[in-house]
Amino acid sequence: MPERSGGFEKGELLQQLTDLRGIAEEKAFPAKSDELVRRIQKLIDSLGATDDSLSASISVDNRDIPPESTLTAARGLNATDLSTLRDHVINLNEGQLSQDDLYSSRPEDVDRIFQRSIPNWMQQLGSKKPNIVFYAHGGLVDEASGLHQALRQIPWWKANDVYPIYFVWQTGLWQTIGHLLQGIQQRSVAFGAPNLFDHTTDPALEAVARLLGGPLIWGGMKRSAELASRPGTDGLPRGGAHYVAQALAGLLRKAAEARTSPDIHAIGHSAGSIFRACFVPAALKAGVSSFKTLQLFAPAIRVDTFKNTLYQIVKNGTGIDKLVMYSMREAFEKADNCDSIYHKSLLYLIFYALEDRRGTPILGLEECVWRDQELKELFGRGGGQARAEAIWSKTAVTTGLSASRALSHGAFDDDASTMGSALRRILEINDDRVQIRTAPPFAQGGRSMSLKQPAIPTELISLLTQTQAIRSRGLAEES
Repeated sequence: MPERSGGFEKGELLQQLTDLRGIAEEKAFPAKSDELVRRIQKLIDSLGATDDSLSASISVDNRDIPPESTLTAARGLNATDLSTLRDHVINLNEGQLSQDDLYSSRPEDVDRIFQRSIPNWMQQLGSKKPNIVFYAHGGLVDEASGLHQALRQIPWWKANDVYPIYFVWQTGLWQTIGHLLQGIQQRSVAFGAPNLFDHTTDPALEAVARLLGGPLIWGGMKRSAELASRPGTDGLPRGGAHYVAQALAGLLRKAAEARTSPDIHAIGHSAGSIFRACFVPAALKAGVSSFKTLQLFAPAIRVDTFKNTLYQIVKNGTGIDKLVMYSMREAFEKADNCDSIYHKSLLYLIFYALEDRRGTPILGLEECVWRDQELKELFGRGGGQARAEAIWSKTAVTTGLSASRALSHGAFDDDASTMGSALRRILEINDDRVQIRTAPPFAQGGRSMSLKQPAIPTELISLLTQTQAIRSRGLAEES
């Protein structure tokens, strides 16, 4: 079988959509297939007949390269940047400590953080209560962006007497899932349909993402989170986060002997909630007595996964003292968009297209929470004492323990209200009149992901190319 070229041409896209239309016509989709056929045909019609002179293929060889400014900045870290990262960042790749990427983390680097850097910081605090927070970013953040987010935010945490540890875990999610939407858009614009994408095309885009392997790629990202916290059994190596969990337990044992035990906290944004669902139980099993707070921003974790990993811990208060979830009201989720191509939030793309079963409940979606009796009770809507709190943006207040003004999926981690509330809960500042230190990285309402990571809008075609390459290899092997 001939090798595939490095680009994805218009004719290939037309063939993909035509094949998808044929499947829909055969009633392969669960509901409203006639309407789906119409919408797919709308995509096909917008492209028109194949014209190689108009084809502007995207090089697959360059698909994972971020903009030059981002890449240069990541590779050009100065001595101060490296010193900051060395004390606060754990870099992971496919669950393992990353040793050959933009920034490396080795076992001895982890040991230094927990045996020297944190104890020295705790000593400098004097009589103040030490608080350590573990932060896990979402699946849309690549390595370079994760490192720069840490560099922006670490000084703010430390100015407020909190020691942050950032897990920069390379998911590859956007480099694979996002390509589909942008690829269709770029070619539609090239062939005279600049205003094709609106809410009516979302179902067709969901169907394309599902047909071409979206759930497989999303599942691989979740597998990366699981591997990071595995103890190293069944022939698999020990995960980097599991090594961190044991190092944390060792720190706490020594601190208890010295009567200087810190409070431990965790934050997970989007897919970072999946990472947390693996790391928190691993840390508890390693000997960490409890997490004072677990705060989830727009969590992309499935409801059933949450129930199998964290629910009982939160409900029984046997390892997590307080769970707080920040997410958007349903109307705002549906008013969000993925790069102005898919006209709902990323959580809805996951809900409709990226899980194995369409419509799988997602914890961060308001409609999924209030349809589940156990979650309603957990968050205090079903009677009885609430064991967790849900904060739905956009709140009326901008400050205090329960404020969030983020209006896009990617905005929670630099929304001044959300981050301020997260800090107040860590420091147990219940009085809204008490001021906390703010810093330039945060803005009211936060920023959309496209503004924070310009690489994202140009990285959307490889889902098609990668899955087709896999299918081509499979067909070749069968023949």
